[in-house]
Amino acid sequence: MTQAIIYPNDNGSVALIIPTPDWLAQDGNAIEILAAKDVPVGKPYKIVEFSDLPQDHTFFNAWEYPA
Repeated sequence: MTQAIIYPNDNGSVALIIPTPDWLAQDGNAIEILAAKDVPVGKPYKIVEFSDLPQDHTFFNAWEYPA
């Protein structure tokens, strides 16, 4: 399964980072390396299974970061 990274934006929306398969194939902990590189310093984040995210992005701006 493909993993994704989510974190809260300052405006209350949710940011979503979906790594490419090539990135994930680099290293066993590539998703953690990507989070350290791309998530803003000090922001909480979660690594989730992409399949666990809503597949209908019609209301993407209404997504909330889980507590």
